[in-house]
Amino acid sequence: MRAPLLLVCLAIAAAGCSPGGADRSAGSDRQVSSHGLTVDLPDGWRLADRNLNPVLAEPSEVLAVTSFPAAPGTGWACFDAPAPGRALQQLGATGVLLELEEYHGLEIGGFATRPASFRRAATRPACHGRFNSWWIPFAENGRYFYALLAIGTEAPAADVERAWHTFDSLRVGPGA
Repeated sequence: MRAPLLLVCLAIAAAGCSPGGADRSAGSDRQVSSHGLTVDLPDGWRLADRNLNPVLAEPSEVLAVTSFPAAPGTGWACFDAPAPGRALQQLGATGVLLELEEYHGLEIGGFATRPASFRRAATRPACHGRFNSWWIPFAENGRYFYALLAIGTEAPAADVERAWHTFDSLRVGPGA
């Protein structure tokens, strides 16, 4: 009886999971920064090194994180806003895309203060189908943002948790 239990424990340890859930320890994340913004990047995820939404001028993309290799470009999106369409096409059923767009040099009304938890602020998806997405405007440190989170409908629960953790780990420095 002990041998099967030992094998299960070894398999769980090898997968980097705990018996209580599939969440990875925070030690597997690394901090990345772009445009005065810092987030915890989950192990294996990517900080885009190119603008995934190149047609967007104002606001402009200041941060994009994906769980998959993403290419910049326009394309299909399901809401009436400029979106990183090619990356959304590449998202697939299990991918995750986080994008932050910022207005520069403008004071804009109607933006709520940054939520304590993006997950609690995301009351219902802006789009659903192959993926669910949330569009969350917020202000912090005199800066104005739109946060886009898109999650494939079959994304592993651990990646869904990592996505929300990544957004909640966001630290916003003062504007330039």
